[in-house]
Amino acid sequence: MLAPADGIVVSTKNNFPDCRIMDTGQTDPDTTDIGGNRIILKHTPNEYSAICHLMPGSIKVQKGQTVKRGDVIAKCGNSGNTTEPHVHFQIQSTAGFYSCLGLPLRFSHIQTKIYSKYSLMDTRPLPKKEDLRKGCIHRGLLVKIFNVKKFLERLLKEFLFYLVILFIIQCCLCCCKSCDRHTVWAA
Repeated sequence: MLAPADGIVVSTKNNFPDCRIMDTGQTDPDTTDIGGNRIILKHTPNEYSAICHLMPGSIKVQKGQTVKRGDVIAKCGNSGNTTEPHVHFQIQSTAGFYSCLGLPLRFSHIQTKIYSKYSLMDTRPLPKKEDLRKGCIHRGLLVKIFNVKKFLERLLKEFLFYLVILFIIQCCLCCCKSCDRHTVWAA
């Protein structure tokens, strides 16, 4: 895992084991912390990032340490409430993982549209049209990456490359509607 942006490490948790998966395929009900091993970075006074489900013992940074975008900070894991190794990444309003507001994360080179059958999978209401922001992803969207070659060339130099690859892999494994070498649509 690479630091998503310049910042200061405000907290780490590095001692949770990878989550056991029960015979039923469910996560261990005795998992003590849903976020598992994680790093919280402060980017500005009101913008923090949380990187969760990290591999036990893999965190390379300490509280108070300054990091630069692209610094190696940890390894992807399966700690916390999770059924497979992946990274939970969010931008949030405070350092508190459980007491923060999520902030929008803007992506370039994507197109989005509402998935017309989303309500069959999730009955929660979708955000109101006036609350939608161009380049931001929320539940109920189909996401298309366009101009993939140029997009990937740019992202090779940024943390988002790794985040997008994990997102694409997870979507392809779980719920892609179609996946070819030019387009990825994910519900």
